[in-house]
Amino acid sequence: MATHKPQKTPGADLLLAFITAVRFLTIVPVPWYSDTDQECFAKSLVFFPLVALLIGTAGWLVAMICTSVFSGPITFCYLRFSPS
Repeated sequence: MATHKPQKTPGADLLLAFITAVRFLTIVPVPWYSDTDQECFAKSLVFFPLVALLIGTAGWLVAMICTSVFSGPITFCYLRFSPS
């Protein structure tokens, strides 16, 4: 009985490359497959600007929420001295 490998879909490769970029640029725990790490990392370089934009947007949202909830000096001290 012969076994065959399932074909990879292009969408799955792109998703794996995006997840690799998120894993490399953040501390978000995502699954890691070491057998395809070099190949996925090379493909993930395209997603670095998108992941950076998502990180920046998340930081901006935190700053806007803190500004609307707390006063200016408290928000400044929190954002300036918070461990990140």
